[in-house]
Amino acid sequence: MESKTMTRFILVLIAVLLPFSSANAQEAFFGSWVDVSDASTIEILDGFAPNVGAVLVTDENGDIQAGKWTFTSDEMSVRIGYSSSVAEILGDGSLSLNRRSFVRNVEAERQSDVRILLRRDTKEFVEALTLSRWRTTLDTQQAIFQTTFSTDSGVVVLSTDEELSELSSWGLSSGILKIGSQTIADARISGRYFVGITDREDFIIFINDGVLSEAERTSLDDERAAFFDRFLTDEWQSLQSYGSPTTHRFRQIDGELKGRVFAVSDGRFTSASEWEYSPATGALKIGYTEYVGALVVGDTLALLENDGDQAFFIRPNNELAAGRRFTLSDVKRTPLSEQRLGDLVGVLSGNFSLGSYSYLFEFGEDSRNGFIHEFRSLPFNLTGETFTTELFNRSGAIFEVEEFVVFDGTRAFMRDESITRLAPITEDAALAAAEITRQIIESEKTTGVSIRIVDKSGVIHNIDLPIETFEDMISLEIVGR
Repeated sequence: MESKTMTRFILVLIAVLLPFSSANAQEAFFGSWVDVSDASTIEILDGFAPNVGAVLVTDENGDIQAGKWTFTSDEMSVRIGYSSSVAEILGDGSLSLNRRSFVRNVEAERQSDVRILLRRDTKEFVEALTLSRWRTTLDTQQAIFQTTFSTDSGVVVLSTDEELSELSSWGLSSGILKIGSQTIADARISGRYFVGITDREDFIIFINDGVLSEAERTSLDDERAAFFDRFLTDEWQSLQSYGSPTTHRFRQIDGELKGRVFAVSDGRFTSASEWEYSPATGALKIGYTEYVGALVVGDTLALLENDGDQAFFIRPNNELAAGRRFTLSDVKRTPLSEQRLGDLVGVLSGNFSLGSYSYLFEFGEDSRNGFIHEFRSLPFNLTGETFTTELFNRSGAIFEVEEFVVFDGTRAFMRDESITRLAPITEDAALAAAEITRQIIESEKTTGVSIRIVDKSGVIHNIDLPIETFEDMISLEIVGR
């Protein structure tokens, strides 16, 4: 009887001690290790669940990659990408992994002593998240988190080599962190790294890349004048899931609180939407969307919809940005009047664009009538026996019947004897027209103040003054002589 009792006791004792023995064996691997042959490092981080955790590899070029370790039968297995190897602690205390030798990185481990847990230290976690710049194991290399309209949500700016790659929202709710489309079920931050585990049990690791200076915050609700100073300065940029970034220029047109936002992508003007701020409701309407909150934090413009969704724009890293705040004095208004035909011809000279179409205004002899030409110019190429163009892909033959022309069954055209005013021009003529438009654009950028006088006969006289803005003027007097 005593023998059976002792056996049960021993079995229970073994069952109790085994996890501790396993945990102690795992802890020997935890920490930061540096390759003895180069500057690459590997960090084996204790996990959120028993016998599994994250691995962070930084190569000699500073590029980082996340991996995963598992512990079974007193054996530590490390998987990085598609490669898996067994890790061993050697007698001299070094780490052997995949035929490489690592030693303890004592300085890095000293920086990683303090830990802030997402679920336990929510406020401290957000502070640590937003006070630092992070290098990531995602496709992008750098992440900056900023709060916007609440202390537990905001915008994350992702970039690669100073090129903006993504603007996403982040938010914290019930101990769950969402970054864009990623759901992070648990996470922690130390002075050296952020490590999180997703709802799919994948690890996300960010490395602390330095402390950020506090970003300037300007809210529409609290500082309306200061907000519009930043809102109307230079241009903003947004990112789509595909294609090139779009720049947005907010300009006053109809009044101090109403104007247009001009969108340009790949050098082509794509749209103009109306924006208006209502002091009565405090809402900012852009196009068909009404925003109940707006602020600028650092170089990011954040707009809040009524349902909590946010739209983000960022100041592009543009060396040509002059920090110019546009005002109503930059807007030139020309009445559509027969008395102003000369001015109208000048305003509508040159080439214009909207979307993929180009536009040209042609005035008749009396300048009261004319044509608006809308057209696209698409290149084609004939190589061997294949005709290619963006308009209808490829074609290998052309057919004619009556007045119809068919390209290999893909696209057909009909010869048209009606009057058309569209005719091709030479390369030199096209370059000359583009140069004229460029000069007009440059002249429009030149600021100045003019006095406009309309005499009794309706003739308009513009007199340029030797100043650039109204702010340069103290007084204006008209005297007779």
